[in-house]
Amino acid sequence: MIRRSMMLLAALVSPLVFAETTTISSLEEFIDLMDESNLDIKMVAGTYHIDEAAKSYFEGGDWPANVANEAGEEDVWPGLFDFTGSNNSFDLTGVTFTFDSTIISDMPNAAHGILVELGGENNVWKGFNLEEVPDENGDYGVYSNISGGTILNITGSGHEFSDLTVKARFSRPYGFGSLYGKTGSSSGTLPNVRLGKKTAVFIDDVQDSSFENILIDHSGFGHVLAFNGPIDNVTVDGATLISETRSTDSLRENGIAGADRNGVPFGVRYNSVDLIGSEDNDEFFENFDTDNLDQCQSLSSGDQYAPIQEGYQFTLSEAAFRGYNMDEINSLTIRNAHVIGARSGIALSTAAGAIEVENFTATGIAGHGVPACDGAWNSDNGGEGDATAFGPSSNSVLINAAADSAYATVIELNEGQDNITADIQVLDPENGYFRPSDSTALALISGNQNAVRLWREDNSALEEDLIIKVGHSSNEASELLLCNMTQQAVTLSDTVTDSVIYSVGTVTDYSDGSNTVYQLGSASDEPELCQLIQTGYSRNNSEIAERDLQWGDQIFIAATGDNNYDSDCGWYGCQVGYMDDDKALQLASGNDDPDSFYLRQDPDESYGASCVEWGDKLVLAYTADTYETNSCGWYGCRVAELNDDASGLQFSHGGDDPASFVVRPPAGETASGCVSTQDEVVLAYSTQAYETSNCGWYGCRVVQYDGSDLVVAHGDDDPSGVYLRSWEQAFEDYEYEAPYQRDPRSWTLEDGKLIYSTGACFTYKGNGVFMLTDCDQVDSDWSLNSDNHLQWSSNPWGLEGGACYGYLGASDWGFDSCDDINTSFDEDNNEIHHDSNPWSYEGGACFDYLGGGEFGYINCDDF
Repeated sequence: MIRRSMMLLAALVSPLVFAETTTISSLEEFIDLMDESNLDIKMVAGTYHIDEAAKSYFEGGDWPANVANEAGEEDVWPGLFDFTGSNNSFDLTGVTFTFDSTIISDMPNAAHGILVELGGENNVWKGFNLEEVPDENGDYGVYSNISGGTILNITGSGHEFSDLTVKARFSRPYGFGSLYGKTGSSSGTLPNVRLGKKTAVFIDDVQDSSFENILIDHSGFGHVLAFNGPIDNVTVDGATLISETRSTDSLRENGIAGADRNGVPFGVRYNSVDLIGSEDNDEFFENFDTDNLDQCQSLSSGDQYAPIQEGYQFTLSEAAFRGYNMDEINSLTIRNAHVIGARSGIALSTAAGAIEVENFTATGIAGHGVPACDGAWNSDNGGEGDATAFGPSSNSVLINAAADSAYATVIELNEGQDNITADIQVLDPENGYFRPSDSTALALISGNQNAVRLWREDNSALEEDLIIKVGHSSNEASELLLCNMTQQAVTLSDTVTDSVIYSVGTVTDYSDGSNTVYQLGSASDEPELCQLIQTGYSRNNSEIAERDLQWGDQIFIAATGDNNYDSDCGWYGCQVGYMDDDKALQLASGNDDPDSFYLRQDPDESYGASCVEWGDKLVLAYTADTYETNSCGWYGCRVAELNDDASGLQFSHGGDDPASFVVRPPAGETASGCVSTQDEVVLAYSTQAYETSNCGWYGCRVVQYDGSDLVVAHGDDDPSGVYLRSWEQAFEDYEYEAPYQRDPRSWTLEDGKLIYSTGACFTYKGNGVFMLTDCDQVDSDWSLNSDNHLQWSSNPWGLEGGACYGYLGASDWGFDSCDDINTSFDEDNNEIHHDSNPWSYEGGACFDYLGGGEFGYINCDDF
């Protein structure tokens, strides 16, 4: 769950106190409550239909929009319901309001019509269900003004909506997307074509409100759901927004014949005549094949019309989660949502505030249709940039998001959309791909300091050869972290600088050479830094929270006080510890993935506290072993010690007595209790706790920063210490879990393949090399023999009983005789066990992937 600075609604909304519950059972009673406040209403379940006869329930015996209001104003919307009261509770569970679509046509020709408005403040609405249906003759109504209108408008503050359903039907035109116009003006409309757009839901000037479990099913040309600022502290939790797409091929072949998924017919008003459905299709085609309807409004420069090209998919509606007055949209959270067939999943790229998105899926997203107009915007690249699943604002976080790329990109970030974190699963389209040949982008990524992770559940390549384009259309991209765990290719344009790219797919770099590219063998090689994006991590925290150091922490050694991600040098600044090729501890820029080390206790000591305390002796280990290994001793084969001339640190076997360092405060200071990640610490190999007469503070062997290197020298007057930082502290605000505290793992033997819980397969590559890789790239080489040992399909070594995989001793794993092997596969628990558990793990010894290409045994209780 995302835990940025979003305030709780409960703290912002005044407690709602209602009168005794009043039960109502008629439409007339419901209408009488529109101006009332402080009510607790329960409506009897049922369907309440609204047709022309319902006019009599309103003051003046007509629709409210047709009757002058108290100020004497005429033609003022809303046209049907207008709830303005406050502090009400409406329980409409099981209630459905249906209305004849044609009543809209009986309302005034005034701009931006609203059929229903729910306003006031601090109202609770449960189960509001509004459905548009054709009248008894099968006819639909439209907003007659070219600006169009909205079915449901919600405004006010402190509201709680749950189980909200809106089903909007028909518009003018319908079945054409934006091909015949969209702007509501004569210059933005095909000549002699009349627009009457219809938006399903507007959330307009709303603060401190929540929307839970909403369904919007839209069969009309207009937005599915749009926000109009000011918007502040609004949460949508549980939403399904449904629209539909169509191809220009279908339009050219079928015209207005047929209907959409809800039976709503296609149609257009042309030369003041409504042409609707199959009955009028012949007349439609009489005009379509001339210079009239076989043209579309390109919108690129006023009245400019061009033929409709084949090969384009377009939405029949417009956007979902769209924004207007975006400079006043702040603090918006969307969770557990699915958008189908609209022009966007999220179209809030210029919102003033960050958008927090979690568990959001967008499928079948398609564009306006306008690029199908020859010469219109983006027609030369097949419509790229016309639509995208995710278009978030700066500082937004998207976790557990998913989208397909059937007709459009999964994400588009342009120059000016900065510091965005997005973790997106790339889905297979339900009905395949339909794109012009020039539309080849899986994602378009630019902006500054964005972190984007794209991945596939099965790690397979997409059927379509789509490309991740970075620095697209001359947009600049800088300090980007891109983690491409898909097999799709990446291109970096010459506008991309100072970025880090991890990619399974091939990378083509046209930039100036300032980027760092890591080519990965498979998704199983994904670095920890990329995995962090799944948590909603941002590397641009202005200040990192302090916490106590714990034994076993995985830490970074920083020689400077930098306490965040430095834009020039990466994590924790320009002097961060790493182990070089000679196994010496050196300093360099932290970059995106600095070396990490483990804090271990001196095995001769026993400290009662779980935290590291001042005066404790610690062992610094590069290897992750937590015990005395058979081959290398305590804590494995890479444990810090003094180098040969005692002038610095190097890493070697821990042995029986690993080097330990006393944790001291800066010279002249006193400290007790737990050591913090924010504390400057002096690590002393010598044990003196005072200023010695011959070597100075803490003796003659003190680890210190001399301004360029970490050295071991006399403490002298003021030895410069270091900072022990951790991944965990950087991501506390996002409930980050360290990479070595992964979710429960498992092994599965299926069709001769040994499958790890990540979906990768364990295989032997030859020359003693075992690895996790793409299951599609391995053969069915594993089987389970009668003793539950994992047996390899071939045995070139001539091992008795066959070649079985297991522990060979001395921290070594490989093939041995199946008659002698000590490792078994537990099918019931999906675990690989060491039969004798020489490490005496309480829960038994389980085989696991430890990261960094290493495998080993861990406590089964931690598996």
